[in-house]
Amino acid sequence: PIDAYYLSSDDVEVPLDQLTIEELTLKYPEDTDGGEPKAFAIFNQEIYLRPAPDDAYTIYWKYYGKKAALEKTGDSNEWTDKEAYAVLYTAAVYACVHLLEENRMGTFAALAKKKIDNIAIRQSQRMSAARPVAEEPGANTGV
Repeated sequence: PIDAYYLSSDDVEVPLDQLTIEELTLKYPEDTDGGEPKAFAIFNQEIYLRPAPDDAYTIYWKYYGKKAALEKTGDSNEWTDKEAYAVLYTAAVYACVHLLEENRMGTFAALAKKKIDNIAIRQSQRMSAARPVAEEPGANTGV
């Protein structure tokens, strides 16, 4: 899945629903009047927005993709630059299984979990930075 949104005129993230092309076509027929986009579909390497935008919008995408292989000494990416210990401790857990080091596995697993939890917390903080508390996931909206 891909998270997509645009910024409203008052700089609030307006999320777009990702649908299949069939769902998008049924929910928003092509003859639907234009307006602010509410959903998108990816089909044949093209992106379809519905309703058809009535103005120019900048769409922001959050997606996850495979990182390029680290093939040479000195190659790096954000995992090796910023999250090396999360990678190291997770790799150590897997190495313990093959090296018959079960007594150390718990230590490495705990360290890996702590580092990975910290990554999730920082990501959540970045995603929440511009959002009012009332819009946070799980916030009590009084409904």
